[in-house]
Amino acid sequence: MTRENFENMYENMYATMVEAGIAEEVQEAIQYDTGLPTKYRLTHPEYLLFVDETGCNTNQLNDGKVGGKVFIMPKNCGDAAAPAGATTDLHFTVLPFISGTGEPVLCSIIFKSEQDISQIPINWKLGIDLTVEGTDADDMTKVAKGGPTCFYHGKEIPCFYGTSPKASITSQLLADMLKFLDTLGVYNRTVAHPFLLLDGHHS
Repeated sequence: MTRENFENMYENMYATMVEAGIAEEVQEAIQYDTGLPTKYRLTHPEYLLFVDETGCNTNQLNDGKVGGKVFIMPKNCGDAAAPAGATTDLHFTVLPFISGTGEPVLCSIIFKSEQDISQIPINWKLGIDLTVEGTDADDMTKVAKGGPTCFYHGKEIPCFYGTSPKASITSQLLADMLKFLDTLGVYNRTVAHPFLLLDGHHS
């Protein structure tokens, strides 16, 4: 962790941003309110993507209140009608994709499983809404709407779901997420190429 190594990393990263068409190199260094002067200026922040992974689990044992209502009940409380949340540690990872303009672009969820996402039960993707009171015979009114949907560049972008043995990001999953955005036509590549920054690494 030397200053030279950091300068090297940023110089290469900024040069690649110029190559991708989202930044330009200027003659005189620009001094912003914070940070060191730079000779690079971001021209298409909407094509810059930041993503960071956050590990989560389904255990709500210590997180049982929604809207002031307790859903995790004490053992042997005698109230069989009370809804109960999950108290098991089923791991998953959430990856929010945020543009350089600060807008949400995509939400990705990776479940911990050896199975392919196509083999995962649909209720994993949709979820159950415990705040809904009263359901029909099939409990359909309790079914949630799934993961967060984003709206970006005039496109509706549904939540992306994937699986991995440790619920962590893999190179294949990351490629699939970016392909998902391409399939939806989120970016016009005649303007610039999307540039991704993941956990301090660029792709």
